Amino acid sequence: MTDSALTDPFADDEADAFAATFKPKPKTEEAVKTAPAKKSAPLKTADVVKVADKVAAEEGFSSRKPKKKKTFRRSDNFRTGRNEHIGVKVRIEEKNRLAEIAEERDWVYGQVIQYALDALQEKIADPGDKFWESRNFHGVE
Repeated sequence: MTDSALTDPFADDEADAFAATFKPKPKTEEAVKTAPAKKSAPLKTADVVKVADKVAAEEGFSSRKPKKKKTFRRSDNFRTGRNEHIGVKVRIEEKNRLAEIAEERDWVYGQVIQYALDALQEKIADPGDKFWESRNFHGVE
């Protein structure tokens, strides 16, 4: 076996002659003068990231990095020990008053009820208060 038979089993003389016509041309003097300068050393990953961030900022792209929270954001998931549910039938007016007080004071409903009960206990301790004159408790016993 010859080397050519090992490297190209489908080669024929006509194809070899045609392929031989494609040889690289030597560079001319002009091509050497206008050729770009040698490539600089490859950049480190951190440098590449900095360059990419700079280009992105110039083009107006926003960062994909998560933004740090600047201020405390209040959530509705409080851990205050209030873990019991109470279901109460009320009129829409009372429900709206509860929501209005909570929103106005930036409280949760549990706080509004807690403070309302504290205030009611103070009123109950003083039966001579004018508060009781305006309340109608007929039918509630």
